[in-house]
Amino acid sequence: MDSINRRLFNVLLEKNKHYLKGIVLNAGAGKKHYVFGKKTVNIDFVKFPGIDVVSNLEKIPFKNNYFDSVVCNFVFEHVKNPFLVCNELKRVLKPKGTILIAVPFMQRFHADPNDYWRFTDEGIKEMLGKNFVIIKNCSIGGRFCFLAAFFEEHNFPRFLIEFFFNCALFLESKFEKNQRAWTQGFFIIAKKL
Repeated sequence: MDSINRRLFNVLLEKNKHYLKGIVLNAGAGKKHYVFGKKTVNIDFVKFPGIDVVSNLEKIPFKNNYFDSVVCNFVFEHVKNPFLVCNELKRVLKPKGTILIAVPFMQRFHADPNDYWRFTDEGIKEMLGKNFVIIKNCSIGGRFCFLAAFFEEHNFPRFLIEFFFNCALFLESKFEKNQRAWTQGFFIIAKKL
């Protein structure tokens, strides 16, 4: 079963996948292969099953303005230079193309193989720069989902985790006023000008 964080992300992704069209780059795909648009190119520095291109994201082997859309979910925290990687993603994205970025904020250390950074939505906006307009900026869970994820990380029995998670979803729908302050991460969709 996917983690609470991954499940929250998958809900946001499902609601917003219509933004991903044409030829889509899944940057840092790892073992999660999504199918978007007309064609999805899965790239990672490890040759996992389903990876189309093995490459470091600091030098993506595609020409400028090649992809219609780019997905980069939970990757920036694992690379030494996320600014350089972001610049490469921007380089290979066509003008008027869409980029979807998901990053952790309040999450445990999770080396895969390394874990260097945490990000805010403001930091991602800064990395994208002036040539992008933000279409969506969503928090991935709030304080109650954070607590449910805490129980998950401490190996509580699965039935209790599911109970806490369902309670968390209910409480956040009724009482969470500032989900952004306690989020597990950010989910951002932007369009290149």
